[in-house]
Amino acid sequence: MRPLSIANLSLFALISPVLASSNAPPQAPPPQQGTVLHPINIADYEASMGLQRRDSNDLSTLDPQTQSELLYGSPGDNGQLLLANMTLYAPDGLPIVLLERFELLNVSVKCQDDEGVLSLVFASEDAFDYAVKQWGYVNEADDGKFLLIANKDGCGIDGQRQPYIVSNITEDDVTLTTSLAARMVPWSEVAGSYELNFGHAISIHQHKHLRDRNWWDNVENAGNDTENAAEAALDTAEGNYNKSQSASFPISAGQPNQRTTIFTDSRDGVTIDCTNCFVNGSLEFTGYVLVQNFKLQDLILTASPKSLFAALELEAIITADDGPDSLGHIWNLPNIPIPDLGISIAHIMNIGVNPTYSVGVNGSFGGSATVDFGLQATVPDSAQIVADYNNQGASTATGFSGVQPIPSFNIINESAFVTLSAFSQLGITFGVDLFELGGVDVALTVKLPEVSATFTAKHGKYLLFSISGSKTGLNS
Repeated sequence: MRPLSIANLSLFALISPVLASSNAPPQAPPPQQGTVLHPINIADYEASMGLQRRDSNDLSTLDPQTQSELLYGSPGDNGQLLLANMTLYAPDGLPIVLLERFELLNVSVKCQDDEGVLSLVFASEDAFDYAVKQWGYVNEADDGKFLLIANKDGCGIDGQRQPYIVSNITEDDVTLTTSLAARMVPWSEVAGSYELNFGHAISIHQHKHLRDRNWWDNVENAGNDTENAAEAALDTAEGNYNKSQSASFPISAGQPNQRTTIFTDSRDGVTIDCTNCFVNGSLEFTGYVLVQNFKLQDLILTASPKSLFAALELEAIITADDGPDSLGHIWNLPNIPIPDLGISIAHIMNIGVNPTYSVGVNGSFGGSATVDFGLQATVPDSAQIVADYNNQGASTATGFSGVQPIPSFNIINESAFVTLSAFSQLGITFGVDLFELGGVDVALTVKLPEVSATFTAKHGKYLLFSISGSKTGLNS
């Protein structure tokens, strides 16, 4: 009887970042379809969350700022709203004015992009005078400018925020109108320094007065009218939102009770079939991105399996007095495509997620036997993988030691000396495309519990027998 061996694959989190050039695609391109996050009015969100009350007299919303908060979101399952929060820092000291911040001042907006003019008509003389005062430096200074970000139909592409650089202002105090000489600019020109948190979600409790308004139906049926969808989702009374950790995406690989040959060698007399190898459940992931001066400074991704069930059940048919010297086969189960597994924000980022599930075997044997062995296991919801782009030593995998495997074993006739073990591993590859910066790949691999079976049988009688299911460990 010869020993079989493959490398011991303890639980590990492996991050393999590759920063491509600005013109190169990411190594593992994200899927074409995913969850698209659209602009959400930050003032509406803050008011709905109880963070800040709406104030139609707050003229400070007209002040140019050194940084601005931009919120993006998309309706999800179970009444969730998937969110991303971007903090944009003033490019080259260019102050930022966020148009959606002062919509409560009842300002009428008209964009004439072809003519390079953006007109604001104020409802009150106080607001008009305040804007003229705060923005007056634009005309007074030789290089007076500010960055205006609009989230308004008719300003750029509908459903997307559009940045403008304002270089001149004309006032009409009779009609309370300011006409801004506004040049449309791409995000690639102004989004050089920002922080981005994504993947978190809020869950909405539909109280009776909300259900009567059918507001959630309005969100789901809004289609491409993203501005109305965002307003419908967030125009609610204070206190109707509760925070949750992250949004959930289904994952699946393999098929239950489907027989697939993963290894065969007629010369050495061994065939190994997967008779029930699959994984299904869901995956929650969140992330943090820091970009400074158009260079990626930090990227942290967190993935958490939820209700993740894995089955690893195999059949080994042994028909040889002496097995092969080595068996190092790992087989990847086919994935079931998940169109919505990923997040994208127009002109900012695109993140795709590709889960894989693979199985491998090792052992030693001789004789003749048919052996069914394997296990089933549920991964605890407390399990979590953290990949740190900037500090690989900080990448961790925790909570997987709580896996409680249920092993199974059956031998059918004949005589043999057999030691077999099998493992499965869950792989998660993130393809992160930061526009104008290039692509980054982050690969995480987690080994799930291993099952081992050892027995000696002669003429159908066991002389030695044991089977166990090991828990995972950590080796980072």
